[in-house]
Formats: sequence, structure tokens, C-alpha cells
Amino acid sequence: MTTESYEIPIGGKWTLEDLYIFPRAYEQCYFIYLALSPSTRNFDDDRIIHAYEAFPWQGGYSAVNFYNQLKWAVPRRRRPQITRIRYASPGIIELGGLVVSVAIVIEKVVRTLCDTAKDASHTYSAIYRDMQKRRLLRIKTENEIRRLTPSEFRIIESHNRDMGAILDVDVDALNEKTGSSYKTLKILLSLFRRARSLASFQKKGKLRLK
Repeated sequence: MTTESYEIPIGGKWTLEDLYIFPRAYEQCYFIYLALSPSTRNFDDDRIIHAYEAFPWQGGYSAVNFYNQLKWAVPRRRRPQITRIRYASPGIIELGGLVVSVAIVIEKVVRTLCDTAKDASHTYSAIYRDMQKRRLLRIKTENEIRRLTPSEFRIIESHNRDMGAILDVDVDALNEKTGSSYKTLKILLSLFRRARSLASFQKKGKLRLK
């Protein structure tokens, strides 16, 4: 795996809260896209497998642990680091030690969410409401997942295709890692929220992706 430096163009006025929210959301998006790419060779495969399979995705606790496990699977020297910040107009946040192809995927997804903001948000909200209506967000155990009906699985798989298209995620590859289309959907919904957070910086002019 070859790592390089990558510049994120920024503008506008950033707050201290921005400097907390943006790096955290970016890092979490980065590690999940990295874990889905061929660039994860020589990483801690057991930890990655544990991340995808272990957590029931019930509430924020599972999400925090999931993203932490993906991060810890990457050797420290290969995790993105801020190497330079130039706060001007235009400014940059320069990251070192990351896989640029993964950063480009994130950039593409952010632009897609900005260009199709209303449609993407509608799709997410419709899926979330449908899952709530069917009480599928309350599942806590593997046994409950296994008890889902074929009809419920078909609905979940349809939602996965919709979210995968928005987020540029190969749903089949993610299903292989999770072993469960239900867990895949919970991960995709979680990833959408983080990517949407990044897109909000672009909409406000704080990111200046072309």
C-alpha cells in the first residue's frame, strides 16, 4: 500500500467545534472506505472481521466501537495525520500518510451528496422511517436478525442497493464482510450520516471541493 499526502481545500470561517467535527467524520469515513478497498492488505484482518461481525448496531455505542476497530486495524504509521493547515481564503488542510484513492472516493461522495442533497436526504429519511415502522431498528441480537422473514430481508436488501448507490459502496462486498444484509444496512445508514456531515461543510463554503 502506497500512502501519500492529500490537500483538502477549505474556506470561510472555521470554529473550534468545526475542527472537532470535521476531522472525526472524515477519519471515520476514511477508515470504512479503506476497509472496503484492496488497500487493506497487511492490516489486522482479525480486528477488521471483528468490527464487521461483532456489534449488534443498536444505538451509538456500536457505531463508536465499529469505527474504532477499523481505525485500530490500521498500523499507526499508516493512519492519516494532519501535516499542515493554512487558514486563509483559499486555505488547505494537508493530510499525510493516507491512500489518495480512498480520499478521492470520499470527495466524490461529498460532491454527490451536495449535488443531490434533497433526493439523498429523502432516500435516507424514507428508509429510516420504513425501518422504524417495521420495528427493524430495535433488533439487538443475532437471533433476532436470523428470525427476520424473507420479505423483510428483501426490503432490507432493496434499501441497501439505494444507499449503496448514493455512497459509492459495493453492497455485495460489504455483505461478505458483515455476513448480514441487516448489519450492512445499519452500517450504510451510519456512513451516510457521517458523509452528510462532511457535505454540510461543502454547502457552507467551509470546504471547497471542485
